[in-house]
Amino acid sequence: MTKKQRAKLVAFVLVAAAVLAAAVWQRLHPVAEPVGAQIEGNALVRLHDDVESYTVPEGVSVIGTFSCDKHFALREITIPEGVREIGGSAFACCTALEYIELPSTMKELGISVFADCTSLQAADLQTSGIRNLEDGTFGGCTQLSEVHLPSELRIIGDRAFNECRSLKSLELPDGVRTIGKEAFAECAALSAFELPAELISIGVQAFAGCSSLEEIVIPAGVTELPRWAFADCTALRRAVIPATVTAIEDLAFQHCENLRIVCEPGSVAEQFATEHEIPFEFLR
Repeated sequence: MTKKQRAKLVAFVLVAAAVLAAAVWQRLHPVAEPVGAQIEGNALVRLHDDVESYTVPEGVSVIGTFSCDKHFALREITIPEGVREIGGSAFACCTALEYIELPSTMKELGISVFADCTSLQAADLQTSGIRNLEDGTFGGCTQLSEVHLPSELRIIGDRAFNECRSLKSLELPDGVRTIGKEAFAECAALSAFELPAELISIGVQAFAGCSSLEEIVIPAGVTELPRWAFADCTALRRAVIPATVTAIEDLAFQHCENLRIVCEPGSVAEQFATEHEIPFEFLR
């Protein structure tokens, strides 16, 4: 055997020994999967079905789409600092979940994240960096009665609070500019509510079926009230509509039998009230 061949043989033996040692170490010291969930890289991929209480581990920054949906046993979830994104429907239909709090690092929520969490009573998003509440975020959360929203919020998506029947009051941040279609539809208990000053758009059926709402003041930035925007708001007694509203669709206040419109002389609101035989008075 030549000197060169001996050197190759020694190198081969050393590499083989290293590989064997690594295999033995891995067998003796296996990397345990985090208890209660499947984690891949920085993402929580799937929560185990029987988990009742769970804390997202350090290093996770993304809670994946559908990762925790339909976990009927889940009562409590702790989302720590460092998590920045929750995928669509991640906690949808978690019917035992009662409370949710988002960290300051949270920047993005997918659609229907907490939809149909029928035991959810409170949600604290106040310190998060969320700018958009996507479609269906809290839709169908029938026990939701307390919500704190972040000051950075700009858009409330379609059906974001649809059928939140226990929600009596909600403070919207001043910077909210868009309220989507059916965003608060069928929030039957909602009575204390003020539209933000910077609002420019109200969607179709945005407040339809808010049967406890007694008064609404439309901000000056809104130019149109679409069909059924306040339909079936049966307790609505007073709607203040500025002259900046230049279009009101016929069914905007359908079945609001007790309504009185407060408006400016010569405005579209006065014309609407006259044509639909709705009592009105002028702003003072």
